[in-house]
Amino acid sequence: MTNDPYEPKGKGKKAQYRLNAIDKEITIIKGQLDNARDALLSIVVKQDISNIEGVDKKISERIWKELKANGLIDKNGNITDNFKPNEKEIELNIKSFKGVKKEDIIKVLRIFVEQKKRRSMVANVPNRIEFPFNFLKFYIDFTMEASEGDDATDIKGSIIYGTMRTICFSECIFPNKSNDCKNCERIARCDRLEDKPLAQFSVNRNGIIKSKDKFEDEMWTTEIEDLLDLHYRILDLIWKDALDWANEIVLP
Repeated sequence: MTNDPYEPKGKGKKAQYRLNAIDKEITIIKGQLDNARDALLSIVVKQDISNIEGVDKKISERIWKELKANGLIDKNGNITDNFKPNEKEIELNIKSFKGVKKEDIIKVLRIFVEQKKRRSMVANVPNRIEFPFNFLKFYIDFTMEASEGDDATDIKGSIIYGTMRTICFSECIFPNKSNDCKNCERIARCDRLEDKPLAQFSVNRNGIIKSKDKFEDEMWTTEIEDLLDLHYRILDLIWKDALDWANEIVLP
């Protein structure tokens, strides 16, 4: 038996074991959230490339394959460090496609490289993904939740889909973030947007994803094929709610 005065004993020892188990579980869940974000980011980036003027689905596939072949996108669909967003002259080394501007492709890649927001207060969870879809602004957030069971704490990751709208009118918000708007008395967020969470999915340690309220008894994994199904089905389901909320401050 140790005589270390800093070694917990009795119930304190049990609490220490439990906290260590929670720490290990959180690490596993974080890995699954990272996998999900990688897949979802590749889906969103690819969709944005296909939305470039002059790009159809076939051309989008060809651009995507060349970006991968040139090491700008990895096998998981992530933009690699080979893409230098701050350089004045960025060379993609892809074939020129008639009617497609290289600058438009660079703009899409730069947007996603520079996304460093994380709304969750939980350390080290994946950064948010923001993207336009059908003329509205959407986001995907990542965090963790815990619920108490009989003998243990049940920890799950969370994937949240939501929409954003401008806070009041942009012109009436002071550029100084420490001041509030005289008209609505709101403090301006750094990006002058406010969030509306619309759907939530749980992620367990095995990478199984389930809906909290939208798709009863359905499951997905963190594989791209599964998340493609989840991504477009949830956007189809929440798009009208997002539009209604965006119009809430305009319509009577």
